[in-house]
Parts: sequence; structure tokens; C-alpha cells
Amino acid sequence: MPVYEYHCSNGHSHDLLHKWPPPETHPCNQCDESGHKQVSMPQKTAGRWGDTGGKYIPALGKVLTPHQAAAEAKKRGLVHESDLPSGYIDSKLNKEWDDARAHDATMAKFKELKKTHNGDASRAWAETFSVDSMKKSGTLKEDVANG
Repeated sequence: MPVYEYHCSNGHSHDLLHKWPPPETHPCNQCDESGHKQVSMPQKTAGRWGDTGGKYIPALGKVLTPHQAAAEAKKRGLVHESDLPSGYIDSKLNKEWDDARAHDATMAKFKELKKTHNGDASRAWAETFSVDSMKKSGTLKEDVANG
């Protein structure tokens, strides 16, 4: 609950802890005169108001407070991981690992063919990346392969 400040005509002030909405007047604790609600400056708190302790955010390349980092990320179109669909990051990582394994297998095939052809890298590349294998992997579109 917020704390509201009241001043009476005799110059006294007092605070009142009260739920929203607050009363416009409240009896003074010292003289029983009617005290009127004052407009107070909100207290600065750590977090959104007084968050002055920034830290370096590698993804943004700057020293920012959490509030500034959230605003900068939104401006750049970045999405927080909690806003992604369930399993999104795992599926992306699994695809990257599958791609890395496929690359390693392709390079192993190239090296083996290079040995088979007595160091002829051009022939090894041509056999490793044949038109048929590139069509099968989706690397080469059918219309490009046919000229």
C-alpha cells in the first residue's frame, strides 16, 4: 500500500498508509485540523526508477541497466528467450549439431577421396560435391542443375 503525505493549516505534516484511492483530507495527528493530501515525489527504487548500476551486455555491446537493455533489445527486434515457443532453442541447437556432423562427414569423405586419387583435390571435390549428391541434399536446385 502507498504512503500519502498530508499537511494541515497549522503547518503540521503526517503520513498515512492507505489503499487506493486515498482520502483527500485526513485529520492531523497533532491538532485534529483537516490535513490535505500533498503531491509527493515518488521514491526512487532499484529497478525501473533508480537503477543506475549497469553491466556490460555482450549481445548489445554496451553497458546498460536492465531497463535500458530491454528497451535496446526491443528496438533491435530481439526476442527474449521466454517469449520463444517451447523447445525452440533445443531444436535450433540440434539442427546446428546435425549440420556440423554432416559437414564433418563431408570433409571426411573429401579427405578419403583425395587419398584415393593421389592428392588430386579437384577430383576429390568433384566427387564429394557431385550434382546428384547436391540435388539430394537440397544444396542445388533442379532447374539450376539442368542448365
